[in-house]
Amino acid sequence: MMTVRVSANGEIAIPKSVREQIGLEEGAELAIAVEGQDLVIRKVVGGSWRRWRGVLKGTNALQAHEQEHREELKRDG
Repeated sequence: MMTVRVSANGEIAIPKSVREQIGLEEGAELAIAVEGQDLVIRKVVGGSWRRWRGVLKGTNALQAHEQEHREELKRDG
């Protein structure tokens, strides 16, 4: 078992060997739980929908989708 220190901001650094062992990359989501006096940290597999928030910002994806929908309505009557 390894030990790490908690910074003044409450942050910890996960050692590189541990990150490599479980395939933890920058931006990965972690689930944290308290079990008695233990802190349990698990890698979130699959992630959540929140990781997609803002991905299409600055694009015209919504307008393109609306236009495509209008064209389908006209075509299918």
